[in-house]
Amino acid sequence: GHWKRWRRTGQQPANQPEIGLLRGPTRTRFWSKVQRSDSGCWTWLGGRSDESASRRYGTFHMDRRSVGAHRAAWILTHGPVPAGLQVCHHCDNGFCVRPDHLFLGTPGENSRDAVHKGRTARGELNGNSRLKDSQVLRIWAELCAGDSPTALARKFGVSGGTIWFIAARKT
Repeated sequence: GHWKRWRRTGQQPANQPEIGLLRGPTRTRFWSKVQRSDSGCWTWLGGRSDESASRRYGTFHMDRRSVGAHRAAWILTHGPVPAGLQVCHHCDNGFCVRPDHLFLGTPGENSRDAVHKGRTARGELNGNSRLKDSQVLRIWAELCAGDSPTALARKFGVSGGTIWFIAARKT
């Protein structure tokens, strides 16, 4: 029942401990891959996520699947992660597994934390951006000078909605 559902979906069954991480040999194997520090982060020395990924985290294999090393550290220290929550970093270091640098949060709280700490790509650094920062400033100046939003949208090859967002200072 529960075990097969966990294997099939990758979701931890409600009220079930993450069994593989709670066993003694797994604990020893996990903590042997950590470089501890008296002050600062405890660095994960084991497996790492794809280096080309925009987010880099430590990974730990247990029960024939990979979990985030920070998630494993939380489980070993505090127990299972409740459904709907993520293990987040106070220190913003994806390789840190120091328990007091970790906290639980919803995906929304994690996103707000990233925005608050300036970890999200804004402006032309955002991969979905179509305009350079200098173009946005030029559009803003031309709007202030009385140019038509429709004409500016055509001129810069963007939608009228994009021009509206620039005028409303939403982007």
